[in-house]
Amino acid sequence: MRLRCGKISGLEGFFDTMTDDQTVSEPSARQALRAAVLVDRSGLKDYPASLQHLFVALADESYPNMLICSPRANAESILAPSTEFTGYPVFKIPLFLRQNRRLLIDSLEKFKPTVLHCFGRSKAHLARYLSREMDVPYVLTFTSPVRKFSRPLVSNDRCATLIASSETIADSLSRCYPRLIGRIRQINIGTFAEDSCACFSSANRIASLVLAQPLDNHLDFEAILNAVKHLVLDGYEFVMAMVGTGPAKKAVYETIKTLGLSQVVTVVPEIHPMRSVFVGTDILIVPRLRAEFNPSLLEAMSVGTAVASCQGSVDDLLEDGKTSVCFDPHDELSVYTCLQKLLSKHEFARQIAQAGQDYVRQHHSVSAMTNRLLRAYLDAQRWYKESHI
Repeated sequence: MRLRCGKISGLEGFFDTMTDDQTVSEPSARQALRAAVLVDRSGLKDYPASLQHLFVALADESYPNMLICSPRANAESILAPSTEFTGYPVFKIPLFLRQNRRLLIDSLEKFKPTVLHCFGRSKAHLARYLSREMDVPYVLTFTSPVRKFSRPLVSNDRCATLIASSETIADSLSRCYPRLIGRIRQINIGTFAEDSCACFSSANRIASLVLAQPLDNHLDFEAILNAVKHLVLDGYEFVMAMVGTGPAKKAVYETIKTLGLSQVVTVVPEIHPMRSVFVGTDILIVPRLRAEFNPSLLEAMSVGTAVASCQGSVDDLLEDGKTSVCFDPHDELSVYTCLQKLLSKHEFARQIAQAGQDYVRQHHSVSAMTNRLLRAYLDAQRWYKESHI
C-alpha cells in the first residue's frame, strides 16, 4: 500500500483538494511558518541538491528557515540567501554536551521556530529533545528502512509526521511504529529530469561505464571486473570508471592490474556533484545493495543513464527490463550477459534510460517533494496546536 499522500490523524480534509503542483501559498493554506531543519553530515553529503531545493522553496514562500548541522560541514552551497545557519556541536568533545545544547537552544530561542524537521534518523534523539525544550512539533525523515530493535525513539506527543523516502521505507515504518501509522507519509526525494537522454547520445563517442560505490570490500567487485575482462576479450570497446574510496582500494587496484584492465578501468575519488559525471555516462553499474535510498542512482536516471543493477534496492526506482537491467552480483555470467546486452543493443539501452527518466519525472519531481514537505510542516503545526489545547 502506498503511503505517498498519507494524512495526520485529525487533519482529514486539510489540503485534500490541492494537487502536487499547487503551492502552499494559496490564501487558505497560509500560516505563520518558521522551519528549523536538522541535518547530519551524511545527509549533507548524500542529499545536498534535495536540501537546497527545500531551502529555496521555503525562501520562495517567504517562510523564515534555519539549517542546523555540524559547523565543520560544507553547507554554504545548499543554503538560500535568507537561510539562517547554526552549527552543532560547536565543541566536538563529549564532555561539552550540555554546553553545546545550551548554545543550540539559545540560537533557536532567537529564531523562534514553529516546526522542526530532522532529516535522517541519526539525529532523531536530538530532534526529540529540542521539540520538548522549544515546545514545537517535529517531523522526522527516514532515508533507510528501520528495524524493530534499532528504531529511534519517537515522541507520540510531539512527532507529527514520519516521512519515508520510498514505499519500502514506509512499509518498514508501518511495521515498527504501528501506533503512528496514521502519521506516516511517503515523500519521494526530488530532482530535475533532463530533457535529453545521456545514454549513447553520440555515435562517435566510446561507450562509458561508471560504478559509483564505496570500496569497502574487494569481493563486491570480483564478478564485475571478471565480466569486464571477458567483454574486452570479445572486442567491446568502452572505458569504465570506479568512483569511490575505502579500505579495499588497494585490493581493487591489484585486481584491475592482474586482469590487465589498467587501460580500460580507472579508479577515481568521490566526485561531487555526481550528476555532472552521469551527464556523460552511458551505463551506471550498481553492484551492491545499499541499506538506504541511493541518491546517485536517482541522479543517474534523471539525466538518462541506463542502469545495470543487482536487485532488491529500497529506492522503488528499479524495475527489471523497464527502468533497469538486473543481474546477480556474484554471478560473473549474469553480469556479463547484462552488460553485453546494453553495450551491443544501444537502442534497447536508450529505452531503459528513457523509461528511468520518465519514472523520475513522474514520481520524483522537485515541485512535488517541496510542496509535500511544506504541507507536512503546516499540518504538523495545526496538529500540535489542536492536540495541545
